[in-house]
This record gives sequence, C-alpha cells and structure tokens, in this order.
Amino acid sequence: MKVACFTPLQPVKSGISDYNEDLIPHLAEIGVDFDFIYEDLPPDNEFIVRNCEFHKHSDFSSLAKSGKYDLVVYHIGNNIVHHYMYGYFFDYPGLTVLHDFVLHHSRLSHYVKSRDLSGYMQEMEAIGNYDIARIVSSGMGGEFLYYNFPMNKRVIESSPALIVHNSYLKKVIEDGYPGKKVFHIPHNATKRSVSKSELKKLRAGMGIPDDGIVIATFGFMNEAKKVNLISMALHQLMPKYRNIYYLICGEDREGVVRRDYFNYPGILEKVKVSGYIEGMDRFVEYIELSDIVINLRFPSAGETSGTMIRSMAHGKPVITYDLPTLVDIPDDALARISLTDDYRQLIGTLEDLIAHPELRSEIGSNAARYVEKELNPGLNARLYKSVFEAVAALIATESRQ
Repeated sequence: MKVACFTPLQPVKSGISDYNEDLIPHLAEIGVDFDFIYEDLPPDNEFIVRNCEFHKHSDFSSLAKSGKYDLVVYHIGNNIVHHYMYGYFFDYPGLTVLHDFVLHHSRLSHYVKSRDLSGYMQEMEAIGNYDIARIVSSGMGGEFLYYNFPMNKRVIESSPALIVHNSYLKKVIEDGYPGKKVFHIPHNATKRSVSKSELKKLRAGMGIPDDGIVIATFGFMNEAKKVNLISMALHQLMPKYRNIYYLICGEDREGVVRRDYFNYPGILEKVKVSGYIEGMDRFVEYIELSDIVINLRFPSAGETSGTMIRSMAHGKPVITYDLPTLVDIPDDALARISLTDDYRQLIGTLEDLIAHPELRSEIGSNAARYVEKELNPGLNARLYKSVFEAVAALIATESRQ
C-alpha cells in the first residue's frame, strides 16, 4: 500500500515527530510504503532516510496527479509546523490523524507570523466565530478563549475520515458530526534501554545526589503546564523533604520558567532546567532519572500527552488532572487530581509519593504493564493499516460516484 504522509519529522521539534518515528518502522514491516511530504527540512531519522521516500511539499501535486498513492494521510496538531498541510488538505482529501482537538493556537500563530489578521478574520467568519475573531484581533480575550473556539470545523468537515487517540474525542466528534467516520487508535510508546553509567553521569552533572528524589515535568513549557501551581506546591514541600529536586525538561518558549515562580529561599538551587533535549535516546534518560512525573495540562487541547505515555512506559508514576480525555487509561496506572482542588491535592499526592517509594513502584508498574499491553507500536501499526485500507476503499468508492 502506497501512502503519502504529511507529518512533521525530526529535526522539526514536535511530539508528533517522535510519535511517528516510533510507529513508522512497524508500519513498514507490515507492508505500508510511505512517501513523506515535508515543509522545509527533510527528515533525518535514520530508518526513514534509509527505507522511505520523502519529497518537499511543492512537489506533491504532480506526484498525486500521477496516481502514485492509494491514500493521503495528514497528521494535524495545534502547532504552526502543520500549517503547510493546509495548502493541500482541501484539494487532496485523505485520512486525518487529529492529534489535538483545538487548532486555534496554530492557526492564529500562522496569521500573526504572516501579518495577515484579515485571513484569520475570514477563517473565523466562515465557521461562525467572527465576533470572537474581533475580540482576539483587538488583543483582548486571552488564551483561554482559544480553547473554547477550537477552529477545527473546516478540518473535520473536509476529512473523509479521522483518527483520534482517545475514545472521549471520538464520541465528541461523532456527536457533533453525525455520520463522520472516526477511528480511535491509542497513543503508543515503548520502553527504551538506558545506560546506567549515562544516568549516573547525568545525575552528577545536574548536582543531584544519589539519594535525591527527582520530580520532573516534560515537554514545551507554557502556562497550561501549571508551572506556577507546581512551584507553590514545592514551596510547601521542600522545607520538609530536603532531598527532593525539580527537573524541568523542555523548551521554555514563553519564558514561564524564567519568571519568579521558584525564587524562594532553598528552592531555586534545587530546580534544574534542561532546555530542549535533542534526540529521543537523551530524552528518555531524563525520564529514567525521574522518580515522579508531573503532567498537568489545563486548559487541554484534547490531546493525549506523548510525554505522559513515555513516562508510563518507563514505569514512572505520573500525576495528572482527572480529564475526560484520559478515560481509556486504568485508574491504577495514574495519580489523578481534581481540577477544582488541584493545589491541595497536588501537595497531598506529591507527599504520598515522596514518602512512600512502594506507592511510586506500584503506580509505575501498573502504568508500564498497561502501555506494554495496550499501547505498543506493533499493535497500533496493525490498527493503522486496517484503517488505511478501509479509508482508501471509502475514498475510491466516493470518487467513482
């Protein structure tokens, strides 16, 4: 089966790059032949370079018209790196893997970058949100408004079929768009081996003693990751538990880490910031270094967090909000806290996990077993291939009518 696939891939900094690079070898093994359509930077993943074709997006139209492809697949998320796909999405309908339900941030970022807010106004007007666009364009409203007006209607309506990563979003889209073909394929991850000597070197390089308990947050840093809430909780806990350290692993695009959140006596020197971590092997070393992972995201774009799933695969207890998008994950595989009582519950949950290593081990073991059994890329590849075949047949049938 020949598939043209629009997706970010490394060196493009994106969790969707990492997601696909885990999945692609398994899909290739069961007979999916990919051409990857990139924007500006060709992929540098060793397997893709060796085994797949890849083309700059400007060549795609002539390739598609040659009848080369059985199916076109678009991986779309809430990031400006997906913008180039919109130039082809509506003319070459295919299967959409919708990684985020909310796309507003990515669309607005594109129009701001291109200095074309009139285009933003037109796109919002076309989906009945012109008044909201006026508020945003005037500099009012704030980020919370973006989450309430997801700017996904054109994408969903124009897609013959979609894949989402949790059953909650599947139901939301099916209820909002009756008759729409929506498939649920879970996120995926595998545990990677990590050198103990590299871990020891990493720990020493960050000045964390052998008995230090490492609490970590992963991914691009922004206010939705609740860095301020975490800082207040640590302010309460660090004087009591003097062997805890906080590790921030990710690019701080919005400067949230550089604010005064951690500027408390005795705390700042125990907060370590990695910056963007180059390469998945290095990234999982930081996961392995961690004892507790905090993955708080609110408002949520409807995503299933890749860093959360990777942390679970490595047997780490993950603290997360009790959100409907996590309905598929067993209760005993995560440490969930309520949105309405998050400060108190975050402190209580952290204290339980810090003081009870057996609890950390229990939740982490449950998480690792669940990921290995239900979220492994080999299983997901078979699900993807069956959806690819079904959607290709559906599009072919519709094109003959």
